[in-house]
Amino acid sequence: MGKSGQIWAKWDDERRNNALILLFEKDAQKRTTSSSNMVTQFGTHLEGWRKMREQLRIEHFVLTRDPIKALNELKAIVSNWSRGEAKLLEIGSLMLGTNTATSDVDIIYIVPQKTTKSEAMDKFFGTFQCDLSQRKCEDNSLYCLLCLNEKVAFLQKLSKAYIPLIKTHFLGFDFDILFVSVPTIKALPAEEPMAQNEVMELIRKLANQTDPDEKMIKSLAGHITNDHIKRLLGKKMLKKFRKLVVILKFWAKSNFIYGTPFGFFNGISLSVMAAKVSLLYPNCSVPFLLNRFLLTFATWNWPIPLRLVEYLPNEFQKFSWTPKDEEKKRNSTLLMPIITPGCLEQNAMFHMNESTFKIVQKSMREAFIKIQSPNENNWSQLFAPPKFTKKYKHYAAICCVVGNLIHLAQFCDFVERKIRLQLLHFDTVTDGVNFTHIMTENDREFKCPNSILVPVLKQNRNFSLHKAWLLGIEMEEKTAEQKQNSPSENKEDAFNRFRWFRNMSKRRNWKISE
Repeated sequence: MGKSGQIWAKWDDERRNNALILLFEKDAQKRTTSSSNMVTQFGTHLEGWRKMREQLRIEHFVLTRDPIKALNELKAIVSNWSRGEAKLLEIGSLMLGTNTATSDVDIIYIVPQKTTKSEAMDKFFGTFQCDLSQRKCEDNSLYCLLCLNEKVAFLQKLSKAYIPLIKTHFLGFDFDILFVSVPTIKALPAEEPMAQNEVMELIRKLANQTDPDEKMIKSLAGHITNDHIKRLLGKKMLKKFRKLVVILKFWAKSNFIYGTPFGFFNGISLSVMAAKVSLLYPNCSVPFLLNRFLLTFATWNWPIPLRLVEYLPNEFQKFSWTPKDEEKKRNSTLLMPIITPGCLEQNAMFHMNESTFKIVQKSMREAFIKIQSPNENNWSQLFAPPKFTKKYKHYAAICCVVGNLIHLAQFCDFVERKIRLQLLHFDTVTDGVNFTHIMTENDREFKCPNSILVPVLKQNRNFSLHKAWLLGIEMEEKTAEQKQNSPSENKEDAFNRFRWFRNMSKRRNWKISE
């Protein structure tokens, strides 16, 4: 670390923000520099930008295959199975045109509810568990139909999740199929794809029920949100917006700050932020937009909500996001609310906590500092940060050890969904820990440490499969006076904290590495 880096590390958040603001002012003054300097600087940035785009291709991140063929085949399967009653509605990155080679294809299964909601869900999810190794499933549900299809390589139903869905790998693409059944309608609109007003009418039908299903309403609201973003940007800005979002996803994943389950960025939060910058600078290049993205949100006065448009009260406002409701649900203050546009506002960063907020802000500041230097390599360095195993001094591992593929998908996914909350509790109650950072991107080289795996396998010989997560732990920096007045912490003290964390789990297969 250079001298400037050492100084930066010692500054608190407020001082760093002030420095970034000064950089912004200095950057504005550069417009008055000589034309020769501007040409040289432009050439350097252009070359760096070219190398960065080449890196995107090398990493196989940019979409090389179109999922539309697979989606159309899936639509045909659903239509034939439901006798034309059900439809699949695109949402997420595919609808916005920001999907990448690693993106899930998010779609909503919509069907008129002609029976009870429970019966409609049984018809979708079924009552049996699929065994893909034998292609055996014994009811007439859509889930079982997919189980029997040779083109399905993975299948999991999450009927009890906050948003009920089926996850599947079909024809080489990952699909998340959300479930929505709409009462009081005989048939869905014949138009393909459905128009915004038709989707709004379905939301209205759900909202007017005596006991409205808020999860289904919010699922459909995702389609309205994406449509709203596209309308705000218009055709002129949409192309640059899509490039910016793909680059931001690559940056976030490269820096291990992407993934809703762990409280980091997701596709819709980056899309709203990218749309905001695009609207602020409508005639600027993508490199400039990336620069302004980092500066704008590293210095944003959080927790002031980020909105694309002012919210206008409407008939769905009781389902919309409000600061008061979120603080009540989270039992904590707001951190980084990024609000989706449309008739039903939602906070795209609802899962963020204090630790992930610190990590995201730190990452944006560091990225902005990198690209401020007139060095062509700085663009590519945004996407080639140090390996996760080099980022921190202290690490721990969480392992989920199971005996078959079904449990690997179901139980280990359950463990993964619980990690964020347990780590938040650990960071809160453990003295000396600034934050804990989970490696969000799957590293095939990282396996469960033998210190965990061997004892478990001795007790359970049938357990042959596992999934592991690596945690980086950032300790709080102490001043010389604090170090002198506080007793030195030994290794055993730190391990005792992890043993406590391990005991928080009620499942014996969830272990913490020592």
